[in-house]
Amino acid sequence: EPYCAKIFRQRWYLVAQSPYYNAIRIYSLDRIQNLQTTDKGFRLPEDFCSETYFENAFGIIVEEEIKPYTIHIKAFGNKSKYLLTLPLHHSQKEIKTSEDESVFTVFLSPTFDFKQELLSHGNEIEVTSPDWFREEMKEVINKMNERYHY
Repeated sequence: EPYCAKIFRQRWYLVAQSPYYNAIRIYSLDRIQNLQTTDKGFRLPEDFCSETYFENAFGIIVEEEIKPYTIHIKAFGNKSKYLLTLPLHHSQKEIKTSEDESVFTVFLSPTFDFKQELLSHGNEIEVTSPDWFREEMKEVINKMNERYHY
């Protein structure tokens, strides 16, 4: 039961209610191998709004058990300018700036894809709060570091 389509990182996704799972699922259109139309109809729930559904999401992963938080991210050097011109999320705000660094906040659910995005910026950013999320990021970085020790 298709609800809407969403594009993220040059890939199209279908947001749909799955009768099999009785839940909303997100399908990557380029990975669908077999698609059939049926005569079976459905009604889009009146309370479904795609903008609201993805409001606190980064990318396409929506996990309702992961609540949104205000996350503080410190960016160093040119990464500050990069994040100003290409924000991580629509909620992003710059709250502090100096010649060498800036601090940004985002309000979102810190799902796997958001963590991956942060890690992709390497040592040019640092999560400063909340502490529990900083520790989660630190654990991943420590595990990465262990892989490079001989």
